[in-house]
Amino acid sequence: METIHCIFCPSSNVPDPVVIRENGWEGHQCSRCRLIYISPRPSPAEIAKVYADNSAHTDLDNLARNELHRRLCARHALRILRNYAPKGRLLEIGAGAGFFLDEARRAKYSVAGIDLNKLQADKMALNGIECDTRPLEHAFPGEMFDIIYHCDVTSHFYDPVCEFNTMARRLKPGGILMFETGNFGDMDRKWYWRIPSFQYPDHLFFLSAGNVPTLLSRSGFLHLRTYRFSRALEMRLTRQSHVQTPPNGPAKRPSSSKVSATHQVKAVVRYLVTHELGRINRSASSPQTMIVIARKV
Repeated sequence: METIHCIFCPSSNVPDPVVIRENGWEGHQCSRCRLIYISPRPSPAEIAKVYADNSAHTDLDNLARNELHRRLCARHALRILRNYAPKGRLLEIGAGAGFFLDEARRAKYSVAGIDLNKLQADKMALNGIECDTRPLEHAFPGEMFDIIYHCDVTSHFYDPVCEFNTMARRLKPGGILMFETGNFGDMDRKWYWRIPSFQYPDHLFFLSAGNVPTLLSRSGFLHLRTYRFSRALEMRLTRQSHVQTPPNGPAKRPSSSKVSATHQVKAVVRYLVTHELGRINRSASSPQTMIVIARKV
């Protein structure tokens, strides 16, 4: 266990307030830059064991239910990426089930992935996607990449500045970094009750929009642009769907075809609400997802 302070601001004698308590862990928020960080936090060895043993992300039913939504989000991210890097060798960190890499491969990128979970890596290998189970520092030795991408991974890094520096070293000159992350640091606390779980201690940091250029400048990147999308309406709809119960008790389990069709419709609606409506109506204090583009200096 290690006690830390904000990784971006000088330490102060006044402790940062606790804004999240979950599973016995505390998330403090920096009063200056709004970064949220766990303190005390698990050791690197404890965190590595969690990811190596974690089977939650290999639930086949859950993967099937979320596949269409993830593919739609991947295509959306790739449309943005083409404006900065229309081709090249692309590495995804935390590749999971490999949906993004499969879509990138279809878009004519040369792809490779890193995932610490061997079950995920083996599944991608069966689908013809190279995947290494070692951290970025040791994965694909000697290879340099044109693009590095990761989604919802920044909050898991034990030392984000160090990890981003490693990404810069693995990119070719002028290479592009693209990552997606939530903007919990700027979110009004009135939204917290709508979040089923902050996934502590898997998540170690939650960024604010202001943290992004600081993190990039300290790790060898030029911040090009941040695309922001509101998740407020999505969270409202998701919350309603979770709490609604038929008046005569739970409904009978529908057939597999009906389940499939229902999940497909929900996936499309969820995507449109966040990535289409969400780019129009966004408030700095509402829940947001950010897609960040940077270039190696």
